[in-house]
Amino acid sequence: MSKNFRKFDGTVIEDVPKYVLDCINKIDNESVHILVGCDSQPKYRSMASFTTVIGIVNCGKGTHLIFRREHKIPFLFTKSNSQAAGMADRLWKEVEKSIEVGQMLRDGGVLDHPKVKRFVIHVDINSDEKWDSNILVSSALGYINSLGFDCEAKPNSPAATYAADHVVRGKEDRDKK
Repeated sequence: MSKNFRKFDGTVIEDVPKYVLDCINKIDNESVHILVGCDSQPKYRSMASFTTVIGIVNCGKGTHLIFRREHKIPFLFTKSNSQAAGMADRLWKEVEKSIEVGQMLRDGGVLDHPKVKRFVIHVDINSDEKWDSNILVSSALGYINSLGFDCEAKPNSPAATYAADHVVRGKEDRDKK
């Protein structure tokens, strides 16, 4: 999994936990936050592209982002299922991909680093009941919390809502030009 992460300049990151720990060690601030989020973009009727980001936040001085992009991942959406079921399955895959990365970072010792004051998984699920994704908010947040992670939903989830969204839509490529 970790070999698929890269920096925005295209550099592939072979060992993600080591890379994140190296970044943390280079920061002179004693308060670092780590944010993980995922967003997806439907492709065809039953596939989507998923982008997971890791944000290393040097509190008050900026954020360093790395990302993993996965294409043509199947999700549940067939003629017999509703579009809402497809959306729910795709959003749940986003939650699972964020948890995967959170567990990789925890297993790699990132969460135990003394400078890491906060580790949060951001989900692209809205806490406002007027949005369809709200049907998953309590399940997703409860599941993530049960695994020992802090989590936040929209509108308080910029890693998923903005950073991952930016990359999954290919906007980072346009920004280089």
